[in-house]
Amino acid sequence: MSTTRFPLAALALALASSSVAAADAIPRYAHVVIVIEENHASSQIIGSSSAPFINALAAGGAHMTQSYGVTHPSQGNYLELFSGSTQGVTNDSVYPHSQFTAPNLGAKLLAAGLTFGGFSETMPSVGYDGASFGSAPATYQRKHNPWVNWQDATLPLPANKLPASVNMPYAGFFPDAAHYDDLPTLSFVIPNQLHDMHDGTVAEGDAWLQSNLSDYADWCLTHDSLLIVTFDEDDHSAGNHIATILYGASILPGQYAQVIDHDDVLRTLEEMYALPHHAGTVSAAAIASIWAPSPWTDAGSGLAGVSGVPWLEGSGTLVAGSRTLVDLSNAAPSATAALFLAFASTPVPFKGGTLLPFPFVGPIVLTTSAAGAIPLAFTMPAGVPSAGELWFQWAVQDAAAIWGVSLSNAIVGVTP
Repeated sequence: MSTTRFPLAALALALASSSVAAADAIPRYAHVVIVIEENHASSQIIGSSSAPFINALAAGGAHMTQSYGVTHPSQGNYLELFSGSTQGVTNDSVYPHSQFTAPNLGAKLLAAGLTFGGFSETMPSVGYDGASFGSAPATYQRKHNPWVNWQDATLPLPANKLPASVNMPYAGFFPDAAHYDDLPTLSFVIPNQLHDMHDGTVAEGDAWLQSNLSDYADWCLTHDSLLIVTFDEDDHSAGNHIATILYGASILPGQYAQVIDHDDVLRTLEEMYALPHHAGTVSAAAIASIWAPSPWTDAGSGLAGVSGVPWLEGSGTLVAGSRTLVDLSNAAPSATAALFLAFASTPVPFKGGTLLPFPFVGPIVLTTSAAGAIPLAFTMPAGVPSAGELWFQWAVQDAAAIWGVSLSNAIVGVTP
């Protein structure tokens, strides 16, 4: 077991000053932004000199070379990506809200205690329900906004419905680069018909994307976040073969030939946030092979409390300058908790359990939320050596635990 030493003071300070904010085969990203472009075949985008920004994303991210839309015209594809079904829609007309009662990505995220938002360029106001707005060719089109179909003002909100507040204009609502941390867990960005390439050129769409999302793309790499750029459909010229690119932290850059469609992308997002599957995602396959191996391992040694063993999960690449999260859940609510951190593991008997991070820095004492959670985010300090081990474990005051203290599982992260 490694005994590599880290800059202890720097890391302890980073943790102590952290804002109270996990890793599977598919990372659980802090933020995902999905941009949907319009009506172009993959061959019209990938390799095109008119789309330098999209091609730079493809070169630095995961380019899914066998990605396909599911239908024509546009609206059905947006609905499929959002809900796993076209919901009986066969054209681009406005359909009644009463038709849309099925599970959908936005409602699933909200039900899981996460956040969702849709940002539509040129849409005039929050909750706007009109068919279109603006002057051609730079118009907002409702057919490109699937979440509005589930919008409902009823209180309490019916099952699977969405509040008007998640249906936002792009201007004035999508945060600037200094406030990307304010983004929802998952959001869509829908350019207007000039900038999504529907009525504008590939060059105009690519330029808008670079102007509006390049800062976010850069930020993703060090903030445990993801950018997805995809198209709704092709122009009927290539069997609905479209460009789809995933760019951000924990992505292994390259070209990937897994055959995917909108249901597979949605299935990937559902698995990312442990959401249930419905309709087309039940049999869909999540995107595989593009994810960098997680540097985190569960080392066990928890001690049960009122809700069972508190669960500790780590996420982030552990690269110096990048954001790292150590996320505690399932602990006693509103309880004092001490985080033990070490750079080598020496098992120590503790209150009837085993404390793995020892000798430790700290402990860092915080209070769990009413839900029994402490999401802790910090920035990895400079000077961190390669192949070093970081060990974390929480001790939580818990009257239901033996000796009044529960222990989370320990986790170990190995720096690249």
